[in-house]
Amino acid sequence: MQLPLISIVIPVYNTSSYLDRCLRSVMAQDYPNYEVIIVDDGSLDDSLARCRRYESDNTKVFTKPNSGPAETRNFGLDKCSPKARYVAFVDSDDEIKSDYLSNLYSTPGDLKVCSLRHKHPDGSIDIQAASSGTELLTDLPNNHDFARRFENGIFNSPCNKLFSLDIIRSHNLRFKAIRIMEDIDFVVNYLHHCVNVGFTPAALYTYIHRDGSETSRVSTEMYDNYIRLHTEMLQWFNDDLEPEINRFVYPQYMAITLRFLSNGDTTSPRPYLKNPLIIKAFASHECGSMGERVMHTLIKSRMLGVAKRLFL
Repeated sequence: MQLPLISIVIPVYNTSSYLDRCLRSVMAQDYPNYEVIIVDDGSLDDSLARCRRYESDNTKVFTKPNSGPAETRNFGLDKCSPKARYVAFVDSDDEIKSDYLSNLYSTPGDLKVCSLRHKHPDGSIDIQAASSGTELLTDLPNNHDFARRFENGIFNSPCNKLFSLDIIRSHNLRFKAIRIMEDIDFVVNYLHHCVNVGFTPAALYTYIHRDGSETSRVSTEMYDNYIRLHTEMLQWFNDDLEPEINRFVYPQYMAITLRFLSNGDTTSPRPYLKNPLIIKAFASHECGSMGERVMHTLIKSRMLGVAKRLFL
């Protein structure tokens, strides 16, 4: 019996120097029935020409005007074969192991999640673990173990996951065209429609950290988006799981605040740091060092000028 067709959607934007390594890893899959949907998002370098070299019966290349990763992934979803039953998302500067699809497919669950391998510019590697063994978690809104998985960021990205296209299509799920956190927004919306989630400990997806790939741009929309997500998650999860959710969003609020301070803006964060949800998130966090405790206290107390002078 033939295994179900799996689509791999790859959004591409100005990643020419990384594409060959990424696409070779995708073409090396030992899973026998998959298609590749490459979507060039109006690249200004030779990414599109490089992608064209990989076109084949099961690898399609599309191009569109630049509109950002959310709309590019949505475009890719629309190009998946009607026969495809699952979809995986791979970023064009990352790479996957040859058993990425086969291992995830054999993992039970409406959403299948693997561990992440992070490769840094200095060559160092660390593993972001999805689990210590193959697991299937159920009763998601009431499951403390499941809620705790958010805290290490394993759900922040659509990569390192295999999604059911039946669920995506039946609920018309799409990535929102927002400035930040469109990835986790999509994953959380998808999870609302899952009966269970499966995990494999294998680190099958390698996330490549690049010098200069992190943006210093910041906007209060980032606070707004995380407050909305925070609210939705508290509504979905049982009240007993509120501490886990608060601990998950805390580093997001902290990171946004530090980005403002790094840009010399101590004014914009102040009204947000008075928000009851952000106050709860700060209260949930346990600091690991004296320096962190001082920074945490200064920001929680909205003494942003002092925090900037001491630490940034």
